[in-house]
Amino acid sequence: MTRLISALALLLACPLSASAAVFFVTNTHDSGLGSLRSAIDEANAAGPGAHQVRFDGPFPQDGLVQLGSTLPTLTAAQLTIHGNGYNPRIAGNDTFPLLVAASTLSRLELNGLTLSSGRATDEGGGCLAAHAAGPSSTLVIQNSRFDNCAVVQTSGWARGGAIFWNFGFVTIRDSEISHSFASTQGGTQSDVASGGAITTHGELLVERSRFITNTAIGHVSRGGAVTTTDSAVIRDSFFHDNFAFSTATPGRGQAGAVLIDCVACDAVLERNTFTANFSDWAGAVFVRGNQDINRASLVAHNNTFHGNEGALSAGALYALFVSASLVHNTFHHNLAPADAAGHVYFESAIVENVANNVFAPTAGGKACMGWTIEMPGLDAGNLAADGTCGLLVPGIAANAVLGPVEVDYSPAVPVVRFAAGSPVIDGGDDKGCLAQDVLGNARPIDGNGDGHARCDVGAYEHPLDDTLFADGFEALP
Repeated sequence: MTRLISALALLLACPLSASAAVFFVTNTHDSGLGSLRSAIDEANAAGPGAHQVRFDGPFPQDGLVQLGSTLPTLTAAQLTIHGNGYNPRIAGNDTFPLLVAASTLSRLELNGLTLSSGRATDEGGGCLAAHAAGPSSTLVIQNSRFDNCAVVQTSGWARGGAIFWNFGFVTIRDSEISHSFASTQGGTQSDVASGGAITTHGELLVERSRFITNTAIGHVSRGGAVTTTDSAVIRDSFFHDNFAFSTATPGRGQAGAVLIDCVACDAVLERNTFTANFSDWAGAVFVRGNQDINRASLVAHNNTFHGNEGALSAGALYALFVSASLVHNTFHHNLAPADAAGHVYFESAIVENVANNVFAPTAGGKACMGWTIEMPGLDAGNLAADGTCGLLVPGIAANAVLGPVEVDYSPAVPVVRFAAGSPVIDGGDDKGCLAQDVLGNARPIDGNGDGHARCDVGAYEHPLDDTLFADGFEALP
């Protein structure tokens, strides 16, 4: 239906149904008719219904809404704020949070927005906060970007530099959170920074998203990018240069990129890449259950861990009180002290399946360390550059000469590729062969030209003609 908006009627309520309405944002003003602030006020006052705040002409493409204060608290029960292709940029001035949701809001969707420079000083959520979100509440973020958001506390907990959603269900798709941080300045174990990008105590789904240069910094720090205390599914996403930095000595930072800390929950990591993340314990990912009777279930399939650092141990992955399935993962050039785990540390873990993983040389430390209480149901097709993984899970091939390698950052989810002739190519075990690789390409294929399609080891399925290496290779150390 065609809609004409006059200069005297810049904000109109368009009924979607008997109980839903659309309120238009048509200018970049901080307040007044046609502003984002006015549209939210109208949606809050509209009563029950799935309301929408929508940007529309004559709002300028990539227009900047420079806020002078926090937007009105979101009280509508169901609300969508939709950029409608205009890519509106909503910015604070680093002194106040941007969006705050009341306990009355049961569902919020943000689509096609950029939020930046929001700062909270009351627990969390510099750009979006829902401190009172209930267990049935829902947050959906799509095609959006959060940048330079922060929560800063003098003491106590600082949760979610960009987003703090207390409970409920959180979905993030096709979005990016960058340069955001959670910071607490106290010097005790009660001073905890959690989730430089996002903290939630509800279920989390992340798909096709990027988390770049986010930080949690405090006496205790948890999750440089993401912290959740419930089940989490993270797929097809990229985590780069995130930090969980502890001011304590020795360091008490956990999970440079992702912390999943939960009771009897599910932690699913599929087709992700983690590069250059840092923490004291677990440079990239820390998954922790609650003792032996309430273990977390960890499924890690088709992930790449490259160049992450655990300053004390576990350069890539730390798994504590979990039942784990590790299939088709690539660990390469992760770093820890010489007597610590450069790639993986298992503690009190039931390792159910370990198949077709490549534990390439570390940048420091041993490839695998820890202790398991049960051996895998499937242990096949794994390759390791040293003998430490075989001590943890008997049967992993040790001291494999894997050949040159290159990291390809051109895909949305970067990959580690091995040169022709590497035992990684067509070297996997078909019993543990997943149907797709880290890029979603079909497995198996004939990557070495012998006429037989077999699974590769690791996250990436190499084609026969891999022209990436035409100009040479970076030799493995």
